[in-house]
Amino acid sequence: MENNVKNIQIVLSGNFEPFSANPNNIIEISTLLNEFQLFPKEVTEQRIEFTVDQKQNITLTKSLDLVSANQQNVLQVRPDMLIYNANIADISLSNIVDMFIKILNKVKDKVKFDKASRLGFVQTIQYLDADIQSYKVQNGLADEIIEHRNRTVIRQPLDKISELVNFVKANDFISKEAGAPQNILSYSLDINTVSDKDAARFTITDIKNFLIGATELLEG
Repeated sequence: MENNVKNIQIVLSGNFEPFSANPNNIIEISTLLNEFQLFPKEVTEQRIEFTVDQKQNITLTKSLDLVSANQQNVLQVRPDMLIYNANIADISLSNIVDMFIKILNKVKDKVKFDKASRLGFVQTIQYLDADIQSYKVQNGLADEIIEHRNRTVIRQPLDKISELVNFVKANDFISKEAGAPQNILSYSLDINTVSDKDAARFTITDIKNFLIGATELLEG
């Protein structure tokens, strides 16, 4: 199963100010993040809210995502979330963590970042044109199953931040018979802080420590 795509996602929940999509801001951000080769790309988002009498209020918001030239790295800033996606090949997890922390330090004033309330670190590997029949045999699944999902959640301490985290291990497949363009087998590891503690408390140093601890779990 060599035909695979590996993705890393880092998620910070909190209060942020998205990058404004005006010409001056585009130039400023391009200069700020030039060393990371991330470039502003305008995006338009539609938000629909319903009033008490079931009327729709539609709001269009223009902001900027920061995207690499090859589309493999993307930084998205939304009012309640900051998301970094990296489709990696030969880059180690520790190098991705270092790069993300440097980017966060660069943009923290621009996005009005103070402290985050929740943190997440996800590694997903997708095998394209996968041998699903072998997977079924190995996992004792009936031959007629065309789509399957398996998910386990472990709650454990993460010493680097002295908090409990959820460690989610998931694997699934979807076949061409289920409507996929090809047989796809996915393995996902997701480490995130516990949702019942939503106070803004994670500084950039805390975030770095969380990512280092999460990396140790992922590679352990």
